[in-house]
Amino acid sequence: MQVSKMTVYRLVHSGELPAIRVGRSFRVPEQAVYDYMRELHDHHPGQGAPRG
Repeated sequence: MQVSKMTVYRLVHSGELPAIRVGRSFRVPEQAVYDYMRELHDHHPGQGAPRG
């Protein structure tokens, strides 16, 4: 996604990016990342394809 760790934490805590809590860590399912990136692209189509 090429974003900082804090950005991912914010997305998880806001509910925009689903994650599973494992102990004190969060795990984001790979499909959730693809879904999030697709949704971003659908809402901002003029900005090119997502990288990653």
